Amino acid sequence: MAKPSKIQPFIWGAVAGAVAALLLAPKSGREMRKDIVRSAKAAGSKTAEYGRQAGAAAKSFAGKTAAVASSVRQAANRIVTELRVRKDDDGEAGRDAEDTKAV
Repeated sequence: MAKPSKIQPFIWGAVAGAVAALLLAPKSGREMRKDIVRSAKAAGSKTAEYGRQAGAAAKSFAGKTAAVASSVRQAANRIVTELRVRKDDDGEAGRDAEDTKAV
């Protein structure tokens, strides 16, 4: 097996450094300001869009919640009415039984 060259890590380090230097090279002030403005506008647009989506979702959720609340209210009213009818029916049946015993 060949012994690794001492110069090979140096070459790889130099290549990596050159790539990093090209990627991270500073821009002129004018270019940097343009990039910052462009990024800020893009962020503002995305924020506004997310706000619109959140508002639409909240409105939809509120509508669905109102519909569910209305359904629950109607069901509760039906149950209360049914219980009152049963109570009245049981009360009349009890009075009829007492009248029968008295005779």
